[in-house]
Amino acid sequence: MKTVVNPLSINEHLPAGKETAVLFVLSTCPFCKAFRPLFDAFAARGGGREFLTVVLDDFGNPLWDAYRIDVVPTVILFSGGAVKARRDGRAGAGLTGKDLETL
Repeated sequence: MKTVVNPLSINEHLPAGKETAVLFVLSTCPFCKAFRPLFDAFAARGGGREFLTVVLDDFGNPLWDAYRIDVVPTVILFSGGAVKARRDGRAGAGLTGKDLETL
């Protein structure tokens, strides 16, 4: 699984022809830190998908607005470069393993 910090575009990190689950996090977010091991375990199972973590520590990064990320962690499933599904973190709660299972 790959991790990138503050990219300005996601497309260059999405492998062609594969669904990719992208986890958007802040490095200082306690909910992101708690969720990351769940995401890593889910990624280890594979299932034919690729997995990517994007650290958005720069609040001026255009990806916040491009993908309407209001709360982290957020997981977005891309297919062919387009958003196929997403699970948005809940303020004060983050995400759970159940959120991943339903992705």
